[in-house]
Amino acid sequence: LKIGDRTISAREVGFLYYNNILKGKHVNFAIEIFLLTSQFGALVGSSRSSHQVRQAWLGMVLTMISGNGFYLTSVVTRYVDLRLATHFEERFFDGWSRVIAARFFLLMHLFTAVFLLCTILLRMQRQAMKSHEK
Repeated sequence: LKIGDRTISAREVGFLYYNNILKGKHVNFAIEIFLLTSQFGALVGSSRSSHQVRQAWLGMVLTMISGNGFYLTSVVTRYVDLRLATHFEERFFDGWSRVIAARFFLLMHLFTAVFLLCTILLRMQRQAMKSHEK
């Protein structure tokens, strides 16, 4: 990217983006809500569900713990450094392919969670239909 007579590298543009966006209160709020509801929502679902859907809820708990845990340890730690930085350093983006891999890993876990949630809803619907038939 060239601005005037200065050329800005892709890493510098990335730094400017992440350094600003990660300081947004709405961004941090959304991340916190997502992490809390996905983790604790799955735990509550497994503790309050019927025997027929408990296994799917436990699968959801494991999916959320492994997906979010890996993302927190491999990506969010980098975000903290970027957020606290006052100036650009090349090292912030060394090994960025691991961040992309972690995002893909999280995305796979989110798809798994959606599948498990659909399974839970279908089982609960079947249970409700059986109880109405009686």
